Amino acid sequence: METTIEFKVKQENTKWEDTPINRIQTIHNIDEINKYAARLSKVFKTEVRWNYEGLSQGHYINVN
Repeated sequence: METTIEFKVKQENTKWEDTPINRIQTIHNIDEINKYAARLSKVFKTEVRWNYEGLSQGHYINVN
């Protein structure tokens, strides 16, 4: 199943609600979503939040 996912990268002194979307991707399954979020977390060296487009329930990945 293909789903549009929004990714946000944690910014110091900014609430998640105020953090801009960093990437929007169409990804096929939950394992791919989590792997992509983990790669972003490594690149930016901080926590990444992802959620399904249009939903507010976030999922958090931090590989540091």
